[in-house]
Amino acid sequence: MADSRLQPLQTGEVVPPAEVRRVWLDLPGQQVEEVPLTEEVEHLAKAYVDGGALGEASPDDARHVAAAAVGEAEVIVSWNFQHIVNRRRIQLYNAINAIQGYRVIDIYSPREMGERHEQDL
Repeated sequence: MADSRLQPLQTGEVVPPAEVRRVWLDLPGQQVEEVPLTEEVEHLAKAYVDGGALGEASPDDARHVAAAAVGEAEVIVSWNFQHIVNRRRIQLYNAINAIQGYRVIDIYSPREMGERHEQDL
């Protein structure tokens, strides 16, 4: 995968499904914002681990959610059901966000996001 826009979709050796890659590449550039891994992101990611939202073995997932919070994202759409799209973890992320002064983030699976979009039509 030569396209640098796919980098955020990859974790180690895991490559997202073709459909996910296609949707990501089809997003208009103005809908994609790269958030650098700053001290602020690292601090919030550590707060997620310290607060029990994630274990120490999941630092990339903590950074992913933290970067979205720091970047003021309204929504995260993810296939990661174990560490991100998980009701208990979402509640913890948002509780920690509130304590740390960040907004609540809605977190959905692609299917849930599609269903929400259809309801809004």
